[in-house]
Amino acid sequence: MFIRLLCRAFILSAALLSANSGHALIIYGTGPTDLSNTRNITAPASGVASGAPWPYIVQFGTNNASGIYLGNGYILTANHVNPIPASFVINGISYNRDTAYGPVPVTEDVLPTNYPTNPDFADVVDMKLVRVLNPPVMAALPINTYAGTGTGAGTDIGGTSVLIGCGVGKGSVVTGGWSWGDGTTYAKRWGTNSVAGYQAAYSGIPYEILYTFFNASVGDESQITLGDSGSGLFKQFSGTWKLTGVATSVSTAGSALYSPTDYSIFIRISKYAHLLRYENWASTKLGSPTASMTADTDKDGLPQLLEYAFHTDPGIASTSALPQVGMESGYLTLTYTQLLTATDLTYKVQESPTLANGSWTDAAVIEETVSTSGVTRVVKAKVALNSATQKFLRLSVTQIP
Repeated sequence: MFIRLLCRAFILSAALLSANSGHALIIYGTGPTDLSNTRNITAPASGVASGAPWPYIVQFGTNNASGIYLGNGYILTANHVNPIPASFVINGISYNRDTAYGPVPVTEDVLPTNYPTNPDFADVVDMKLVRVLNPPVMAALPINTYAGTGTGAGTDIGGTSVLIGCGVGKGSVVTGGWSWGDGTTYAKRWGTNSVAGYQAAYSGIPYEILYTFFNASVGDESQITLGDSGSGLFKQFSGTWKLTGVATSVSTAGSALYSPTDYSIFIRISKYAHLLRYENWASTKLGSPTASMTADTDKDGLPQLLEYAFHTDPGIASTSALPQVGMESGYLTLTYTQLLTATDLTYKVQESPTLANGSWTDAAVIEETVSTSGVTRVVKAKVALNSATQKFLRLSVTQIP
């Protein structure tokens, strides 16, 4: 039994497999001799998959990997996807990458220490963010935040989930299923499956996973295949489709795909959703996605929005994260912490000569990175004094839809 990362492929024993990339689904279809790769290549219009977020799956072009468009120009993909291409296709339109940003790995709040040192697996969740220039106007993708172990209303376990990916499909018929297809079978497809369960860590991979078995059955049952890193697993909750998993690897007996023992592995997104948007953070940290941004639960002077923006605990009073003002030769400085994974925030340093209402303007800043730690960086913004006799600085943090 092999575990394969689906862009840069490995067996966990470290024996190198193929370096081919691509991203795909194999759809069971009408039986084990069905070689058609045209099934489910348009957005699902009816049945259990109707309305699934087809436009949000991003094609990585000739890199043949995949991503998930979260909104506001941010794409989530697997951390092991390399290289990141210069452009992406979102909902049929090509967009250029913003090379000034990242990629930014999505890591645990507290990094584990008891896992292998293999850089593909150790001390990091297999996810990262990249950004596009002049992005499409699309609503933010809803993300599931229920990380419980039970079968409650928000659970991502059981039921019917929908996989969406683009890439290679079925190749030749082999004993027990099909070989993986070649580049001529590349296409965007959707399929269904049921999440069998989750694990807090798997084979030395230090992040929570969901897994689906490829139980052979006529219909839309699906399995991720070669290059499917970064594709999305979705489930409908009370009429709303939410992202529940990010494809990371697949287990197969050789190259055959349709045995009930074959399974797909997904990062369990609910465990890390609080790093991506305020409402996810509020749901996890405050118990409600609609918790007030202006409230101050721990009475430390930082409203909830700033606790999120500075990556601090809203239940522990502390002023250590407050921005610090300083002076350097010819410059006034403001040093603050930025949450790099927040896809819904803007940070702006503003200046005023008087503190009067209406006098604040966005400052021309020289930014320096003081340090980085996990998902945060400490930024020093330098604003030239020029000939000013006095100048005031402030940090403006704004949530964007």
